[in-house]
Amino acid sequence: MLISVVVGLALAVAHSYATARVQRLGNQHDSAIGLAVMLGGYAAAFVVVIAVFFVLALWTPLNLLAMLLTFVVAFSALLALTVYRLLYKQRNAPPSAGASGV
Repeated sequence: MLISVVVGLALAVAHSYATARVQRLGNQHDSAIGLAVMLGGYAAAFVVVIAVFFVLALWTPLNLLAMLLTFVVAFSALLALTVYRLLYKQRNAPPSAGASGV
């Protein structure tokens, strides 16, 4: 059971990392293409994770429920941390040059 939890945690971290990389790639393009890259990459990452879960469930004795629950909890926590960091950076960003009001 502990191995199932570790595998679920590793998959959540890998998925979060892959999603962050895809978002960085999407930010390098203009808005329409960048959005398409981000959405496509996010969907592809979930398809890969589902395929990995399917393969692990069929060909290993790992506990699928433990892996899925760990994945959901860890991914949710990582996503909340990412959103918090983005909001914190935005709130503490210096004002733009034209926002001085003078």
